[in-house]
Amino acid sequence: MTPSASEVSRELDALALAGNAAQFIAHELNNILTPVRCYAELALAKPSSVELTQQALQLARDGAERASRLVYALLDDARAQQIDATAPCRVEDAVKHAIRFVPSLNAASSGLVIQSSVGNTPEVAMNKQHLEQVVLNLLLNAKSAIGHTPGLITITSKCSTGNTHAAELSVRDSGRGIAPAQVKHINDLLAGRTAQLQRSDGSACTAKRAFGLEICGRLVRAVGGALHIASIPNKGTCCTIELPLARPFSNHQASTQNTNNENVAA
Repeated sequence: MTPSASEVSRELDALALAGNAAQFIAHELNNILTPVRCYAELALAKPSSVELTQQALQLARDGAERASRLVYALLDDARAQQIDATAPCRVEDAVKHAIRFVPSLNAASSGLVIQSSVGNTPEVAMNKQHLEQVVLNLLLNAKSAIGHTPGLITITSKCSTGNTHAAELSVRDSGRGIAPAQVKHINDLLAGRTAQLQRSDGSACTAKRAFGLEICGRLVRAVGGALHIASIPNKGTCCTIELPLARPFSNHQASTQNTNNENVAA
């Protein structure tokens, strides 16, 4: 059953009482500042490159805007004001914006390649800023799993098979993968079945990645969606987000949309 806004609010209050509110803020600010710093370092290393300087300045401006939105959202929450978490947004726009905040995904010399075939996916019932936040977290995790070696990240979307009221967005990487026992723990966390991610040896996992995934799971569940992962050790990981559509599609429209996205991927 989809949690109500009040239930989600109570969950967030519980997080704050547990001391995780500060961790959430630090996590999100780090996601904003890391690409800004990376691009600044690249621009300083090549001061003669006007294009690189422009990119650094644009990312700094966009990062400042994201930080401002985060601060205003926190202020609104403190004043008990609610944003429209299910405001329609275009998946393609959210994905493109998230990609821009991962520097090495935009640098050919890194050996990391990203392929996106999101195309004209129907609008989903999720706030654009929240969807950007989820996609960015998944991209950063994929980048971390691949490490400093050449690798591939693939982003695809389609209308859920047999369900014309939902869309699926998948982020797949060619990284080191995750052990089966750990995958189960992560999926339990994403579904809200456990409050803490455990390592395969049973010890508590306090890694930044686990907290980021927990945030993603909460944001997706709050709009009636689902997030889960599948992984094969030494092969890679696929994270799939299922979100309700802002407007239901007919079976014919869904089939046509999936075919178009497959053609883009090809």
